[in-house]
Parts: sequence; structure tokens; C-alpha cells
Amino acid sequence: MFHLLVLAGVVLGGYIFLTQTLFKRSKCKGQAAMAGKTVIITGGNTGIGKATALRLAGRGAKVIIACRNRDKAQDAIADIQQETGSTDVFYMQLDLASMKSIRSFAETFLKT
Repeated sequence: MFHLLVLAGVVLGGYIFLTQTLFKRSKCKGQAAMAGKTVIITGGNTGIGKATALRLAGRGAKVIIACRNRDKAQDAIADIQQETGSTDVFYMQLDLASMKSIRSFAETFLKT
């Protein structure tokens, strides 16, 4: 019985060690200026995409938010512009479930 408790303690300790060191989440520490760079963020109107758009716009990038819903994108753009002061945040229509939409997006992007 004692050996089982020791084994359980070792396994638990190993698990804690691995989760705290090897599988630790880290934040991007990059602070490079993005002026002159253009980034396309799919789903940039909410969640991780919006947070990414916010950070990149704050670093000077031209940000294109590519998503399906224009109204949600415009709300996100207003938030990003208010928080960063950037005027280089734009919306382009894109539905990744539609090949026609993807082709249309690519053609429009390449023309601009």
C-alpha cells in the first residue's frame, strides 16, 4: 500500500512538473514595428482574431479583417481604431466555406 502511495506521488509530481514547464503557455513577446506590412486576419471580428488585429494595428500594420458579417466587422474595426488610433483597419467579405467567396476575395485583394 505504501508503495502505491509513493508511486501516485511520483506520478502526480511528474505531471505537475511537465504541465508547469514543458506545456506552459507563453505570450508573444515580439514588439517589431509592422509599418508598411499588410496582414489579413480571418475571423478578426471576435475572439483571438480581434485580439490579434488589435495588437497588429497597434504596431502599425495595415489590417484587413476578412469575415462574413459586415456589421460585426465594422463594430470590431471601430473598437480597434478607437483603442489604437489606427486608420489602416479594413473589412473584406470572406466566407471560408465557399470557394466562390475565397476566389472573389483573392481577386479583390490582388487588385487593391
